[in-house]
Formats: sequence, structure tokens, C-alpha cells
Amino acid sequence: MRPFFIISPVLSPSPRTIFLLLHRCSKTLRAAAYNVVNTLFLLIRLIILTP
Repeated sequence: MRPFFIISPVLSPSPRTIFLLLHRCSKTLRAAAYNVVNTLFLLIRLIILTP
């Protein structure tokens, strides 16, 4: 039963920590999406420009 008490705060974090985690995740997701879009544009440009 001891480990459960140690893990319980992690399983039920405060709204503040949840908000911070979501904010951080949204930042990284936005950066990842931006990179994916950039690479797609580069690929399309290469396909169009190459004869």
C-alpha cells in the first residue's frame, strides 16, 4: 500500500500543474505541427520544381 500513497499525488495533480503541462504540450505540439507543415511545403516544392 505504500507505493500507492507515493503515486496518488502524481495521479491526481492540482489544476495548476495540469494547466502548466497542457501549456507546455501545446507549445511543443505547435512547434511540431509547424515543422511538419514546413517539410510538406518543401517536399511539394521539390516535386513541382523537379522536371
